[in-house]
Amino acid sequence: MKTVTMASAAMASAAMLVAAGPAFAADPSMTAVAGVAGLYDSTYAYAAAAAAVNGNIDADGFLVRLGGGIGQYSYETRPGVRQGVGQQQADAMMGYHEVLGVTHLTVYAGLEMQNHENSDPTATVRGARIGAKGQVELYSPLGGQFYTFAMGSFSSAYDSFYTQAKVGYHVTDRWSFGPEGSINGNDRYDHASTGGFISYDFGGPQLSVSGGYQWDLRAVAPGIRNSDGPYGTAGVVMRF
Repeated sequence: MKTVTMASAAMASAAMLVAAGPAFAADPSMTAVAGVAGLYDSTYAYAAAAAAVNGNIDADGFLVRLGGGIGQYSYETRPGVRQGVGQQQADAMMGYHEVLGVTHLTVYAGLEMQNHENSDPTATVRGARIGAKGQVELYSPLGGQFYTFAMGSFSSAYDSFYTQAKVGYHVTDRWSFGPEGSINGNDRYDHASTGGFISYDFGGPQLSVSGGYQWDLRAVAPGIRNSDGPYGTAGVVMRF
């Protein structure tokens, strides 16, 4: 039996966060993101907002972050028979942002709720669970027109984790693109993906779109379709 769960949520949030990295507005106090992600067997929509306690989200200081999402996924219980699952997620975290030269580092800690509406009584991941969550985000110029963005998160709710790294190149002040890669999983699955992204700054909202291919890192039963396949994400970020 194969269970595919929070990969789409992590992809959506990471795709949106990279849009926020390359450009910094003058003294914004809040960043808000929203987006969608899709695999062949799942879809997910996500939104989050982080606010600076000191009124400047780009300066050293504490942050408050709230996020949540909703989606669905399916998996094969036996060849040709799929089990559909609805899922919801929410998190609340405190964080600290620090500027280290040209590098921006943010660390969060708090709580996360995951709910998997799965009627399969043998499923490893089913029902609601609350756990501790931590997240780290890093953005840094690499010299010239290049920059990098990386993030990692872990939640004790179903031992969910997500890591991703991107390297971008500014074609202009508004356009950037580059490769991306990630590894993610939970109590029931492990995935790796590789692809690329493109980001555009509209002079207010920033749009980021990415796509690529995902591989299943765990063996599945003979005849059961695994989670190999293409993925796509789209997200927008606003800074206030």
